[in-house]
Amino acid sequence: MLQDGDRATPFATLSGLQSWIVTGADGNRRIVFTTNDGMTIEGKMLTPDGRDLTAALLGPGASPMAAPASEQDASVGSSQRLAPEPVTAQSQSASSTPEPQTIAAQAGNEVMVPAKATTLDELLDQATRMSVWFSAGNPKPNAPVVYMMADPTCPYCAQSVDKLASKIESGDIDLRVILAPIRNQDAVFQAASILQSQDPAGDFVTHERSQVGTTSSTLTMFDRTAINPDVVRGLQRNVAWGRLNGVKGVPFWIYQGPDGAKVRAGLLADDMLSEIEPLPKQPASYPQSEESAQ
Repeated sequence: MLQDGDRATPFATLSGLQSWIVTGADGNRRIVFTTNDGMTIEGKMLTPDGRDLTAALLGPGASPMAAPASEQDASVGSSQRLAPEPVTAQSQSASSTPEPQTIAAQAGNEVMVPAKATTLDELLDQATRMSVWFSAGNPKPNAPVVYMMADPTCPYCAQSVDKLASKIESGDIDLRVILAPIRNQDAVFQAASILQSQDPAGDFVTHERSQVGTTSSTLTMFDRTAINPDVVRGLQRNVAWGRLNGVKGVPFWIYQGPDGAKVRAGLLADDMLSEIEPLPKQPASYPQSEESAQ
């Protein structure tokens, strides 16, 4: 399958098959799939509704190492009702990292996600019950809770975590991290290594703070062959869930405010910290599931 000068880059696990982007010496690209028993498959992969997933992965900008687009603030209004269409950027700033469409499209095609939230209270409840998250510390009982969608390679996420570090360490805030690696393929392996770590919370915090020079990272990167496919699927689910609800960049924040659930995008702001509250025992507009009640 591979010829002299070909370069194969792992892309993602799709329906149990490892996909690879193969770049030839002439710059042309194709996709191949490998099975656990060493077989290689080359050809098209179609979704159940007949869409050519292979073409989507090889489309413009679909490189697994694609650099992020221009920075933007994908901020969402704080009204209780979400817009019927995906939320778009309301203002331009250099405080969030945008999401390359190809990675989100891959996640959306691969992973089943819940229906789009229609209210912010519902979105907050989905973050609690349906995303893959961990608490970044040992919060005090009834500490204010904020969900943070983060990419481990995002500089604005790193700056925000560094700013929150003292509150995380003291337990005065419950930072719940929803890893959503959207910037490049390295972000996927970093995020997976964090989730497979013996101390995801501690390694995440030191990894983020190391990017701003505050401390050294304790994160040990797993070999790519040691990454658990179920972990990757969980990360894909997070990305797909965010995309479904119009999240365009990271960091993205979801929390309970004085008047109900709220969302913010971009670098952590001081005024946001002052309005984060503990989670209500049951969201006002979204029934508690049997799973969350256990």
